Amino acid sequence: MKNLINYVFILSFCVAFSQKKVTLSQALNIASKQSMLSVRLAKAKVFKVTHPDNTATKQKLGVSLIQFEQNLSVLADIELPKDIHLKVSTLEMLWSSYKSVILDNDLKSVKKTVDFNKVITTHTKDIFKSILKVSKEATEYPYNSKLPGFSSAYIASNDLKYLSQELSLYYNVFYSKVLDYDLELFNTLVSDIDSRVNDILKLKDTSDTEIQNKTTDVQNKWILLKSKILSTKDAYFVITKQSPKPEYIFNQSDFLLKEADLLTRLYKANNTIN
Repeated sequence: MKNLINYVFILSFCVAFSQKKVTLSQALNIASKQSMLSVRLAKAKVFKVTHPDNTATKQKLGVSLIQFEQNLSVLADIELPKDIHLKVSTLEMLWSSYKSVILDNDLKSVKKTVDFNKVITTHTKDIFKSILKVSKEATEYPYNSKLPGFSSAYIASNDLKYLSQELSLYYNVFYSKVLDYDLELFNTLVSDIDSRVNDILKLKDTSDTEIQNKTTDVQNKWILLKSKILSTKDAYFVITKQSPKPEYIFNQSDFLLKEADLLTRLYKANNTIN
């Protein structure tokens, strides 16, 4: 019963807007979630295959599947420029194949999942950037703030959501030896998260207390997570007893995602007030 209640709560909390007329900021929110969800699906699928005894992952996978499909439907109905609708249509065509790969429980499908995820995430990020461009041209959120660096911090907080999930995805595939370790890829991923955290820190001192505190929360979550993975990364994923297990990184990446999402919401609330 508890799992069912949690499932319903998570679903009701995260389901996207169903109305056709939404604001550009709402469209941005939905588009950014798609990037996160596309990676979270791959992360959960691969973890489920490599850790078949972990039943909680199946529930998370199911929630993400529903969210992605609902968000995709909403994006298709939003009044946006034709070029963005074409990109959404392309994503719709890719989705059915990606969904089939996500639902494939064969260990041999892991590489295909990771490769396909790169394609899907590239498309979702492109849609997000395209809506950002429209917002910038119209001087709408996040480009209507008087705070210097606000738009960069907003984009960084959104990027952290999907980057946190990528970190867990690749940590698991390298730890579990289902894919060969790619040093350049993993170093780039860590560097990208460092960069986004630095972007949100630039806004910290000019923000209100609530945003300052939440920025610190994000920073601390990343410092902890990074400290846990560095030794394993530097040892080229030669696993020892001290190496964090993928389940730990899975959960910690979700904590980082949660804090980044809360920060993004605070940015919007602060912008509305001011």
